[in-house]
Amino acid sequence: MRRALVVRAVVSSAALVSFVAGLLALAKGSSPQSANLPLAGAALVLVGALTRRYGIALPGTGFSSYVIGRMLFAILDRGWAFAAVTAPFVMLVGDVVLRRLPLRGALNNAAHLTAGTAFVGLMYGRIGGETGAGALSAGNVGPIAFALVLLPMIVNG
Repeated sequence: MRRALVVRAVVSSAALVSFVAGLLALAKGSSPQSANLPLAGAALVLVGALTRRYGIALPGTGFSSYVIGRMLFAILDRGWAFAAVTAPFVMLVGDVVLRRLPLRGALNNAAHLTAGTAFVGLMYGRIGGETGAGALSAGNVGPIAFALVLLPMIVNG
């Protein structure tokens, strides 16, 4: 039991640091931005929340949603900072408002999603992954494959 609390504290701390670092990166302009950043954020939060609502129920208490695909899109479109800032809102709106889960569980899910997405997004940028229109170029296939494999492993691990 104590070990689980330590893991939860580490993941929650990493998520909080990722969220604040993402906000700072967006505020300083060191992350890709455009004039419609707030609109894109709101649209992606809505889409991500809907992916949480209309996921696939698994045996027991499991649930699988397509939120990982939404997070990959956010990384490819605007970078790790944008994904890390929008991730907790996606999970909280989707789990609390649409799925009616307890806040504690939704916060735990949001921490895993935020920390994992920020980590994979940073690694994607580190290996030369491009954002925006360049993300879908032929030369970016390797970094996309890396992110595509690593994102569900880190977030769900």
